[in-house]
Amino acid sequence: MRSFFFPLLLPLSFIPFSSSAAAQCDESWHLQSFGCDVGHDNFGTLNRNGTPACGHGNCPGPSCWTALSPSVTVSNASNGSITVQSPQDVQVYGETFVWATASSTISFSIQFLADCNLTVWLNGSKLTPGTSTVPGSGSYPMSLVAGQNHIEFTNYHQHASTGFRFNTQLAGHVAAMHSEPIANSGCASASVAEYGCGPLGLNPEGSLSHFAGIPVLGGAVVLEVHNPLGTQNPGAQAYVLLSTAAMPQFPCGPAIPGWSMHSNTLPGDQLISFAPAKFIGVHPPGGAPWDGTPAAVTLSVANNPALIGLKVFAQGFLIDPSPTGVLIGAATAVEIRIGL
Repeated sequence: MRSFFFPLLLPLSFIPFSSSAAAQCDESWHLQSFGCDVGHDNFGTLNRNGTPACGHGNCPGPSCWTALSPSVTVSNASNGSITVQSPQDVQVYGETFVWATASSTISFSIQFLADCNLTVWLNGSKLTPGTSTVPGSGSYPMSLVAGQNHIEFTNYHQHASTGFRFNTQLAGHVAAMHSEPIANSGCASASVAEYGCGPLGLNPEGSLSHFAGIPVLGGAVVLEVHNPLGTQNPGAQAYVLLSTAAMPQFPCGPAIPGWSMHSNTLPGDQLISFAPAKFIGVHPPGGAPWDGTPAAVTLSVANNPALIGLKVFAQGFLIDPSPTGVLIGAATAVEIRIGL
């Protein structure tokens, strides 16, 4: 039986680890304006549904919210923080959705740039008193529930321009933030996509395939590692190597000598990153037996909301220590996105 030296095949198990997924979503707010002159109809404040002005006086219902008025200035929008300034009589409504890893309370900091009638809601409950003057600022506790949370605000002033800044970068406190409901937006959807260099690549197409399962929280994905060329013997061991990054040449990668399923003397494609900060490990640690038909390898996903949106890149390998087969056979790869 041949031995082999492959320092990257470390005997590590698949580690479902925590990572912020907010970068997978837009980390922003959906902003609208009240679509009619409500200067003397709402008396300073306007609820999220447009009342008391909408449906009364010069604002017929049922909905009076429209696209954001060009007179409204939006700036410093980064990672969930935002600055909004608007002239008198222009009501602004904003909303965003965040996914929290667990029930937690964060401090929500607001700086008032001009006289405000600012009201902030979390999951339908008011967080702020609704009126503030400048100069000034305020910090308010925001108690997030595990899962999706809906944050809204309205701001208006009848007699003067108004402005405020949300200083808190919400995206840094949550697993995902998006201007639409996260579960319906696709920004945190679960998916598995096979990739490789195609017919011109060094690794045979279909040598790593997605057999079953969806990478949702608490779920599992079944991959199959196979040598369709038959250049390795039954009893070879199948492995799946995991990383948080593909190679810069994605969907291809550099040619590594001795990694070919065709021959021990030919190279194979490296399709995932083995950089220490990116590499997760090998699964299963002892390999899955290959009997000449595709060998199944199951990857379980922890029931941890922090994993939503995380991308994991997986490449298959077959190791045949027998004296007559190809020793190291690099397979193709898959991109796994953990989601809802």
